Amino acid sequence: MRQDSDSLEFTVFLLLVKRLTVEVFNKLFSTWLYIARKTSGVTQAELAKRAGVSRHAISNYETGKFKTVLKLDTLKKILSALDPNVTVTSFCEMFEKNLCS
Repeated sequence: MRQDSDSLEFTVFLLLVKRLTVEVFNKLFSTWLYIARKTSGVTQAELAKRAGVSRHAISNYETGKFKTVLKLDTLKKILSALDPNVTVTSFCEMFEKNLCS
């Protein structure tokens, strides 16, 4: 499967800069997404509608049933749907802080 350039750049960021494998990122993201959604008080269906993805996709992201790198565009949509003030940069900074603490 061919990745778009944003996804490829995000993969390089994860693997080289953060030294995370795709599998580790996916597992951490799954846990974070589940907690963030529950804390926000929205259902999978509501989040999916806000983010413009299917409920099935949200379910797969939360349970870790996705094996490829999350597309950067999809990550942006999910973050924005949960909190419009969160950017990919701030998400990555938060992610890094929690990994290193």
